[in-house]
Amino acid sequence: MNKIRKARENARMNQKDLSERSGISQGQISKYESDDFNLKSISAEHLFYVSNALGVDINYFFQETEGFNEIWSNPYSELFDKANLTDNYINANLAEIAFNKSELKSIDSLRSHITKSLKPPIVCLRGQFDSGKSFLINKLLCDEVLNSGYQPETALVTFVVHSKYKLKTDKDDVIIFNKNFSIDKFLANQISDDWIIETGNKATLSKYSIDNAPQDSEPLVAVLYSNAKILDSVILCDAPGNAESEDDINALKADTVLSEFDSLIYLSDTKGFIDSKDLTYINSLINRLKYHSGGVKVESALDNLILIASHAHQGISDAEIEKIIDRSSNRFYNYIKDFESTRKIEQQTSGITPELLANRISPFYFEIERRRKALEKKLYLFLNIKLPKLKIPASYSLIKEFIDSRINDLKKLLQYKTSILNQKEALRNFLEKLVAEEPVRKEEIESAFVNLKIKVSELEKECKESWKKVYNEVVEKDFVQSKIDDNYNNKKEASNLIISYISDLLNDKLRVILETNSEAFSQHVNEYVSNYNDHFEKINSQLDVKIAPTFDAYGSFAGGLTGLATASAFAFWASTLGNLGGYIVTAKLVSLLSAIGISVGGVGSAASFIAAIGGPITIFIAIGAIVGFVVKAIFGESWKSRLAKQVVKHLNEDGYYNRIINEYIEPYWRNTQSFLDECVDSLEKDYQAEIKKIEDDLKDYNELLLKAEIQEIDTYLKFYENIPYQSFKYLNP
Repeated sequence: MNKIRKARENARMNQKDLSERSGISQGQISKYESDDFNLKSISAEHLFYVSNALGVDINYFFQETEGFNEIWSNPYSELFDKANLTDNYINANLAEIAFNKSELKSIDSLRSHITKSLKPPIVCLRGQFDSGKSFLINKLLCDEVLNSGYQPETALVTFVVHSKYKLKTDKDDVIIFNKNFSIDKFLANQISDDWIIETGNKATLSKYSIDNAPQDSEPLVAVLYSNAKILDSVILCDAPGNAESEDDINALKADTVLSEFDSLIYLSDTKGFIDSKDLTYINSLINRLKYHSGGVKVESALDNLILIASHAHQGISDAEIEKIIDRSSNRFYNYIKDFESTRKIEQQTSGITPELLANRISPFYFEIERRRKALEKKLYLFLNIKLPKLKIPASYSLIKEFIDSRINDLKKLLQYKTSILNQKEALRNFLEKLVAEEPVRKEEIESAFVNLKIKVSELEKECKESWKKVYNEVVEKDFVQSKIDDNYNNKKEASNLIISYISDLLNDKLRVILETNSEAFSQHVNEYVSNYNDHFEKINSQLDVKIAPTFDAYGSFAGGLTGLATASAFAFWASTLGNLGGYIVTAKLVSLLSAIGISVGGVGSAASFIAAIGGPITIFIAIGAIVGFVVKAIFGESWKSRLAKQVVKHLNEDGYYNRIINEYIEPYWRNTQSFLDECVDSLEKDYQAEIKKIEDDLKDYNELLLKAEIQEIDTYLKFYENIPYQSFKYLNP
């Protein structure tokens, strides 16, 4: 594209504006902007007037770079080398060891975990419409692959990935997917043909621009291929601008699709940088950021966040930029400092301060070299050092979780098979006792299940009562006025921000309510599941020789969670399994939970799950309340009191209280009840299968075959214990 035209569009001018500011005729401007015009032929005088009017350096028109060419390394190369070494080890052993079908499935699961651990981190670009997200991605790619310009363009969530991930049958550069799309399945080449709506070239995206995108369709996702160097180490995700009302269908769809990501680049126009709608969105988005740790202490809070003051043209001086950064970082800090979600982040890090937030902000205007270079430096640090320090240990943990779990599974199986060989009569007595106690056990389990369902209903009631108490405490005139007194220095700032703050405070307190009750639910579930383990212990207490069956009650119970919706207390329960005293998660359970987006080791935790509670649903409700709030005349000394009354009245009339109950709390516990039935059925089915397995093992007893099985298990155990990945603890980027 012609550089004068590009700079004009970036400055949000039309040709008439540029003509008036430069003193050059519009016809001459049009000539200068034609694609075949050689900028070297323009007079020095006119070039000076044009550059001055556009607020860019003259050198910009002649520089070769079209993007950030020099800042990308591949900090994950060592990780890939270790993964390849592990893969070679697996292949070599497959050629030498005759693995049975069951163990081959476990090895496939191991390979799946390795593939998932190598998934490039997702860098999500968010911000309001026309904040420059697509423009920045083009500069990161050093290529004009996305539509960008003065008018908002992006209507789809668009993942920009390296061409090496192209589907085997795909020859096009763009694929449009339906709502079933999953980036994990895409990278693993597990996409179903019926997920694909359309394929084509880059022009295909124009059919799904803001003006052309169907408003009544399901959420759609685009994948765009590129060979850009940056994509060796990250996936870039472009999203529509933030929803400005509950009628912004495309933006709301984006919030539904983008439930979690590794890092966030948030753009906001320098004029009005981080306003009320920005604050609500940023607060929601940082709660959805992954806090990878892999057992490693995170040095600094929000290392996976950059805030960009976009459109920072030459008309905005460096002194003004400094003031904007100072004001916005203090505004942001005052906004989030009292939230429980902020305290949770601070528990994992060194804490959040206005100075830390200011360090996350960078002004940007590509045509101004010093601002481009400053952002270039920050992006280098962000993408090549900070993000890998979070991602690499997490990748290791993902593999380690599975290997450690499989080793433990095989040790238990070895112990059980040895007991059959050496303690056959003891095992027979164990089985007889199990069968004899079955009527009593069933009666006790059925009673426990009834009590558990009652507990779930009580927790839902407790949630509603707590929400009512919180709402009445927060949406109260004196409380709102106290927050105005504490947080805002002037009437204008208070009028712009107080409704957003109160909405987010309500959502934050809702998360605390759900966390408290989800934790109670988890305790009740664990008590129910432990009945199965307690039953085995009870039988063992009646025998001289103890038997250790391979049955995994927690894993069997979790088997009912296939297709788990995160908006239920079960997601919290599943995320705490790795912290149960004395319980070592099985490889099967690690794989099951990984498939539904939950990790049970250092990568995932109950805290990180709770931080994301609410997500799109509560943000939709908050945006609706914010957009509908119009401050009426508030003059005189009592303006704070009148503003507080208006906030209370608006939230009550908006139906905020009932919407949270109807659209979030009730579905949350309804989902929980639904999954409860499936999990209980899964647990009982596996328990009966365990008894049948013991019966079959005794009936088909063959000493020679049993010794061969024990030898086979021991061989498998050595295979997992010697996997090279075990020695790669915490790779240093």
